[in-house]
Amino acid sequence: MSKDRPAPGDRIKPKKSALVQFTSTTLLLEVFLVLFATMAVWALRDSDFGRGPLRIESSAVIWVLGSVLALVLVILSRAQGSAAGRAAGSVAQIPVLAMGLLVPMMYLVGGIFVVLWIYALRLGARVDRERAEYDAAHPETAPNMG
Repeated sequence: MSKDRPAPGDRIKPKKSALVQFTSTTLLLEVFLVLFATMAVWALRDSDFGRGPLRIESSAVIWVLGSVLALVLVILSRAQGSAAGRAAGSVAQIPVLAMGLLVPMMYLVGGIFVVLWIYALRLGARVDRERAEYDAAHPETAPNMG
């Protein structure tokens, strides 16, 4: 018998939640966004070109704020298994958008990531719901059933 398919009586490994995977991935991608935006703010600290209304001249402050936000996003990406983690991830979209005060292009790019976040929440929940419906209709293939 092929190892690709479980034999009768084998325990089937449960699938990971699509909601957790999608939201966690979105937050991890935002970490890269924040790091690149931090580099842009740092590079433009002495320039008037491409700067927003909020000015931070200190390199240390720029890197600390960017690093803290990136670290928070990494921690939240690991907390997506709970509703509180997803709520905190939703709140974390605010400082990502607020980086537009430092680099105006972040309003656009941060806005795109907010849309991705909302889409990850909705699509992940839908995939999980449809998986549960399928498992209920096909208990012989459902993970760890019976």
